[in-house]
Amino acid sequence: MDKIDFLVSVRCLTYNHAAYIRDTMDGFCMQQTYFPFVCVILDDASTDGEQEVIKNYLALHFEESGEGQIEETNDYVLSFSRHKHNKNCFFAVYFLKTNHFGKKAKAPYLERWEKWAKYVAYCEGDDYWLDENKIQLQVDYMENNSNCSMTCSRTKYYSQKLNRYNKEQYCRKGNGFLNIEDVIYRQGLYISTCSVMFRYSIMEHYPSYCRRCLIGDYPLQLYAALVGSIYYFDNVMSVYRVDNSESWMGRQASVRGTIDEKRLAIMDSTLDMLSGFLEDYPKYSSFFKNKIAEYINRGLPYRRRSSRTDIAEYINHFQNYVNQYKLFWRIDLAIRKIRIPGVRTIYTKLFMGQFYEKTISC
Repeated sequence: MDKIDFLVSVRCLTYNHAAYIRDTMDGFCMQQTYFPFVCVILDDASTDGEQEVIKNYLALHFEESGEGQIEETNDYVLSFSRHKHNKNCFFAVYFLKTNHFGKKAKAPYLERWEKWAKYVAYCEGDDYWLDENKIQLQVDYMENNSNCSMTCSRTKYYSQKLNRYNKEQYCRKGNGFLNIEDVIYRQGLYISTCSVMFRYSIMEHYPSYCRRCLIGDYPLQLYAALVGSIYYFDNVMSVYRVDNSESWMGRQASVRGTIDEKRLAIMDSTLDMLSGFLEDYPKYSSFFKNKIAEYINRGLPYRRRSSRTDIAEYINHFQNYVNQYKLFWRIDLAIRKIRIPGVRTIYTKLFMGQFYEKTISC
């Protein structure tokens, strides 16, 4: 395949999203830009017929692949083609032959395209874009503001259970830059990943503790805020689908509030990442110390699901962090551990309200 100067590469990871992937691809194809962009869709060996849905979509909307535009290895089949009508829109689709969930083998396939581009946008296979000018608007802003490392926008939530939009996720009122404190405290869902575009050059020095983290969006948002700035558009451009059991959040719902190796591995990698930022950016050390304590305390297993022994083992697992707590975080952990009705609410309002307001998304 000849190298094309794509200004934007869109990263789309998808698995068993046969019912949703058409909306995702429609959102890509509707984008009106003055530059070429490539949508890199990686189907992780879906078992629900999603690969056939994508192939049929390509046959209907994209030019027939010519010689050299199809690539096959023992690991995948790659299809690369151009939209029949939107000549700036290209699709590079990886049909994986075996499931690679959680494996680092995904990264080279995506980075192969991203290293050609100046900007990278995210949208998983169960989310979609509403605004045909989304990536053009984001590129225009970042082209004119070199210190801006990431942009994002207001997002609608679509509930699969309710079969309708049920709320909107916003970061602030009106357009503007996001505060680093908010990015640290409010965690990954504060910024909707399906709305994000970032400058690929920031990945050149992306810390190893970020790459090791089992959560992908939160460390990227933190790093973008620390090495540059994040600009927010207060208009709805994307849709985040919730109540979907096949999404990453849906899979996490089954382990939230309980203890198992998977949950502890996610928490360990996140704490390692936060500790890395704490060390590298001492200016914000108090924010990261508070976030580490809040993250551990909030993850305490629910009494109704776990025994006292489980709770004790949980605290012991994170004892090195707990030993560094300030007094109010020790009190907070103790109250969470005993679960006296009403006391937790009173303590939060009196002593922790301002902080916990920062950790709850709008």
